[in-house]
Amino acid sequence: MDSENVSQFKKLLARISLGIVGGALIAGTCYALRTAPASVKVTGKPGSYQLIRNGQPYFVKGAGGNGSRKLLLEAGANSIRTWGAEG
Repeated sequence: MDSENVSQFKKLLARISLGIVGGALIAGTCYALRTAPASVKVTGKPGSYQLIRNGQPYFVKGAGGNGSRKLLLEAGANSIRTWGAEG
């Protein structure tokens, strides 16, 4: 392999390495953002409460049980209520 081919090969390896590292960083960031806990509080007074999630009003649209989460998401749900500690 001549020096020009070696140089091109090194550049290719550098690009591949950069792509792998960049992909891992993006995936790690997305995972961290996905799993970061939300800030939740209840505001208001008796008879007029509001749920606040990450500083924005949060309206619960969900269901209870252990059915299909995919089906709930497709129906527009944003919350799930379960019974038990299994998760």
